[in-house]
Amino acid sequence: MLARLSPHANLWLERDEQVVLSRWRVRLLEAIEETGSISGAAKRVGVQYRLAWDRLEEMENGLGVALASKPLVATAIAQGRLVAPFDIAVGQKFAYYLVVPQAVAERPAVQAFRKWLLEEAKAEEPERAG
Repeated sequence: MLARLSPHANLWLERDEQVVLSRWRVRLLEAIEETGSISGAAKRVGVQYRLAWDRLEEMENGLGVALASKPLVATAIAQGRLVAPFDIAVGQKFAYYLVVPQAVAERPAVQAFRKWLLEEAKAEEPERAG
């Protein structure tokens, strides 16, 4: 008896012969949303961070839409190379720590940098409904 044939298709989008969106790239975007980071997504889909980042840049350039966290694309948005047409944000599941040797922690330059950093972080923090 012959096995039944079933049709399948694979669709991707190209601009100037450069792939800008594919099934794999959609999986990468989903993994970024699920893990909250590019590095976590790269691990999940089984590639190195640099390859994931390169594919995000290709999608950004080819589609004209930022597909990464705001700090990574803030300059491009400020310069008008990109726009944020949707108010969509993915929660971040990581934190940053400012660490310095105890011997220099009280220096005025370190304290000034800490103050500036906290002010910048507060300015970027989304307003919380309350």
